[in-house]
Amino acid sequence: MILYRLCCEDGHDFEAWFRDRSVYARLAEHAQIECPYCGACEIVEARIVSDIATSRPVDPAKTAAGDDQRALDVARRILNAVGKIHDYAEAHLDDARNSSGGEAAQASEDQVVEDEDGDAFRPLASHRRDH
Repeated sequence: MILYRLCCEDGHDFEAWFRDRSVYARLAEHAQIECPYCGACEIVEARIVSDIATSRPVDPAKTAAGDDQRALDVARRILNAVGKIHDYAEAHLDDARNSSGGEAAQASEDQVVEDEDGDAFRPLASHRRDH
C-alpha cells in the first residue's frame, strides 16, 4: 500500500491510499480520483508520503515528529476555519437582529425545539466573544 499526498485543481491538499503505483496511475489517468473537499477530479500528485512495507529501517523519532507536525498543521487549519465560520455567523446574526428591530428570538436554556423531522433538541446558549 502506498499513501499519496494529492492536490486538486482548486488547491485542496489531501491524502489517499492506493494498492500500488499502477492503480494510482490508472485512476488518475481516467480522472477517477475525487477531491474530498470539492469533488474536483483534476488531481495531481504532490509527493509520496510513505510506503507501508519497506525494507529500510524507519526512525520512530522522525516519523513521530512528522506526524506531530502534520497534526499541528491540521489543527491550525481547523481552528482557522472555525474562526471564519464563527465570524461569518456573528456578522449575519447581527444583520438578522438589526433587520428584525432587535427582537430576534433568543433561545433560553430550558427551551426545547423540534426540527423538521420532529426530533427535539435544546439550542446551545449564545456566547459572544470580544474582539
